[in-house]
Amino acid sequence: MHSASGSPLSIELFPEFGWSIHDEHVYGPGSVFQGIVHLNLTQPLEAERVRLVFRASEGFASSSMGYHVSDSTKEHKLFAIQQVLWQRDRPGQKLGGSSYTFPFTVQMPLIQYPPSMEHEVYHCRFELTAQIDEPKKLHVPLSVTRRILYMPFIETTMLKEPAVKHASRPDMEASVSTCMLDYVPGDTVQLSVDLATTADKKPHASSITAELRQQSTAIIHGVSQKLVKVIATTSVQPKEYMDRHSYTRLELPLAKDVTPSFDYGRLMTVDYLLRVTIKRKGPLGGIWSSTVTVDLPITIGTLGYGIKASPDTQLYTTKVEAGAVPLQCPQFMRAIEYADALPVYDSIRLPAYGTV
Repeated sequence: MHSASGSPLSIELFPEFGWSIHDEHVYGPGSVFQGIVHLNLTQPLEAERVRLVFRASEGFASSSMGYHVSDSTKEHKLFAIQQVLWQRDRPGQKLGGSSYTFPFTVQMPLIQYPPSMEHEVYHCRFELTAQIDEPKKLHVPLSVTRRILYMPFIETTMLKEPAVKHASRPDMEASVSTCMLDYVPGDTVQLSVDLATTADKKPHASSITAELRQQSTAIIHGVSQKLVKVIATTSVQPKEYMDRHSYTRLELPLAKDVTPSFDYGRLMTVDYLLRVTIKRKGPLGGIWSSTVTVDLPITIGTLGYGIKASPDTQLYTTKVEAGAVPLQCPQFMRAIEYADALPVYDSIRLPAYGTV
């Protein structure tokens, strides 16, 4: 349950099965999630209504990479909907000093939005805000906000054969191979590095380093600016040579909260590059040392291998022609009560199913 300090409001989301990050459930296109808005009053409060707002937006910081960012680019609304949880019936009506619960259900559309993201220059946020509107409006409304973790459907595929890339120097050849180029958060990237020498003397490779680079492209006023950040790295000593070959394996764990790859963003796109660097010492130590670099493109998805997204899923940037049906927004769904339900289970006796 999430509540702000000093606020009588709090938002509780019901537990869900499936993907979670740091004990927070992850939602995506087509997800349905439920919860309760709690209101605890110690004294009567005159109010017009209690409402729940679900909104999402993306935007840049006020000054991003030296560019002046306009107000429209600072915060671009993806959607905003609301549900009135309680409304007064007459002027002067008060909410009594008591505890109230307001259940809610939200259904996400089959729309691919950018993922929840807090970047150095960019953000994409999905937020539930419960708010009490008071009639006099003399001060800031009582409210509480809870962020929702959203991830789009990014598919992953398995390779039919290992991906191999080669690089060479006069006395050394390097081959980097991997069985996978697509991963999901929490996976481990596994690599094999084969160093081969054609010289009589074995080359002195001092280290093999693997780096996963997040390449974020911000689109500000139509100008693309790339930001590169190393989000995972590992370094090992190469194995001893046998028959002019040295075989070394590397493992690079991925964080569970790593941002997935996406190329459809209006303001930001993210892709990944795996860079393997082999440093070789010269015959006199640091003199005439050299470096061999191999790059492999990596996709970080959100769906397991072979799982396909619904063909009805649309991108949030899809242009809708005049007169066509607009893109759907999330919806608040009404709670459904079923009259024909099974009897309550009692561990002492069998239920009387004939009474249903």
